[in-house]
Amino acid sequence: MKKDSPTLLHRLTTNYVVSFLLWLVAVGLTVLDFLYGRLLIVGLVGLTGLNYWRLSFIDRASVLILGLIGLILVLYLEHHYRTGVKRNQLWTRFALVSTIQVVIIFAGLLFSWLPI
Repeated sequence: MKKDSPTLLHRLTTNYVVSFLLWLVAVGLTVLDFLYGRLLIVGLVGLTGLNYWRLSFIDRASVLILGLIGLILVLYLEHHYRTGVKRNQLWTRFALVSTIQVVIIFAGLLFSWLPI
């Protein structure tokens, strides 16, 4: 006797659960992007030789701006992954977004390790 293949409802539920788990991974990477993006911005602006007060303002403004961008990104990624399940593009979308997020993290790490 042949085994029954999973039903369509079972496959969609599994894919939506997977998309939620991938979204959680993306949220974690977004938090790291926030931290290392802030480090990168402050380091790059610090190279310009601005005084303490201007650098402090730019640091605080970057926290606000990166926080808003992060919030919008997290909300968008939930929609992006959910619609990726419908179009059978979940893994390609996750790979693209995660690659961009990891590049930002590595850029922040690389800049923090440079002897400047």
